Amino acid sequence: GIVYYDGAAPVYGVAVGQDLTCREVDGEKVVFSPKEVEILHLMAAHLNQVFTREQLLDSIWGFDFDGDSRVVDTSIKRIRKKLPEYSMLAVRSVYGVGYKIEAANA
Repeated sequence: GIVYYDGAAPVYGVAVGQDLTCREVDGEKVVFSPKEVEILHLMAAHLNQVFTREQLLDSIWGFDFDGDSRVVDTSIKRIRKKLPEYSMLAVRSVYGVGYKIEAANA
């Protein structure tokens, strides 16, 4: 079902609390890094909105981030591995544009 995080936007099957690393995904405990949690927060609050690598870098790592933009790809890859196959959320690639989170049954 729908789980509300921070009393605001609905996130399907993902309970997001104050602890920045441990989350409950469809009833199972999953450990996310703080940056992975920030990505989930941002993208899940805007279901189906496509985010470019640059938008995620600016929003999560900040405008002054000097590292490789592939850090976004790596973080998305880790998030995908941590979300179970049956999760109600799915991280999708939008070829040539970026990433979005959508309800898995959408």
